[in-house]
Formats: sequence, structure tokens, C-alpha cells
Amino acid sequence: MRFGNGAADQHQLDGYGWVLDGAWLLTRAGQRLYSETWRAMRGFADHVAQRWMEPDAGIWEIRGDAAHHVHSKLMAWLALDRTLRIAAELGASQRRRRWWQAQRDAIAAEVTSRGFNTSKAAYTRSYGSNDLDAAVLVLPLLGIEPPDSPASTAPSTPSSANWEPPGPCCTATRPATTGSPAPREHSFRARSGWSRR
Repeated sequence: MRFGNGAADQHQLDGYGWVLDGAWLLTRAGQRLYSETWRAMRGFADHVAQRWMEPDAGIWEIRGDAAHHVHSKLMAWLALDRTLRIAAELGASQRRRRWWQAQRDAIAAEVTSRGFNTSKAAYTRSYGSNDLDAAVLVLPLLGIEPPDSPASTAPSTPSSANWEPPGPCCTATRPATTGSPAPREHSFRARSGWSRR
């Protein structure tokens, strides 16, 4: 019997993006970060820059083999992009900023080349997967690609505006892989308002 949350030991990359985006929003609003807070944010950015190329458990906390989750990579890109924006206001060494920028740009290049499934005309849950993932719908909000690019306008649903899923889609994953009891329905159907038209 397991006690506690098994996700505690997982590598999950996505959370850093939201934290650093929040720090950037505070900075942009004129709230200066405490020096200790900025030091912690720089540490998060360093961690992301060092580990973004590793597979992780993703936002859905998948048990078993880790994967290169597209959403996790997007959040890693967000973390580094927002850190660079904060650094322009609060300062950081040029060497460190060049490193963050190089890793941010490498993430964007990898996601756009490996995360987009041409047969599905959509970004999928992980590299090489055919599974769709509603979490990837955040893509047009980030700025990795121009908002009017074909890839940005169809982040996780096939290109037809009238497309209906043949079965369950946009799911966390199969329940057996999450460590949670399987519900009666193993997934949910979700439609995106951002389908390419």
C-alpha cells in the first residue's frame, strides 16, 4: 500500500513556467521583487535550463516511463522567456542571460519540430505521440510562434472546424498510468475553440 502522493518523486517541468510568469507579471506591474525572491527565480531558471531536455511526468503526473511532454516543454520555454524579461529590469550577468536565451531558443526549435504531428495537423501530448492534450491549448498565449501561424491556430485539435473525435480525446491519460483508481469513464471529450478554420 502506498501512502502519500507518488508524484512527489517525479520530475515535473511545467510548474516553473507558471511561477516565473507570475513573477514577470508582478515586475511588469511595477512591483519590485525582493532580492531573495529574484535569487530564487534565477535558481528556477537555471534548473529549467539544465533539465528541460529530459523527459518528465508532465502536468498529468503520468506514472511509469517519463516522456517528452509538449506542454512541459512549453512551460520550460515560458520560464526562461519570463526570466529574461525580469533580468532586463533587475539585472543578471550577461553570461547567464546568454545561456538562458540559448536554452529558450533551443526549446522553441525542438517543440516546433518534434511536438507537431503533421498527420494530425496538431501538437500532441508528447513527441511522437498521436494523443491529443488539452493542456497544449496554452500555446497561442505564449509567444513561441506568431499567433496567426498555422501551428499556433491548431495547437491540439485537428484542422477541420467540424472535426468530431472518434472516441475519447484530450484526456489526462489512461487511468492506469496515473496511479489513480480508474473512473467509470476513462477519459473525457473536449472541443477546442481554437481549431484552425
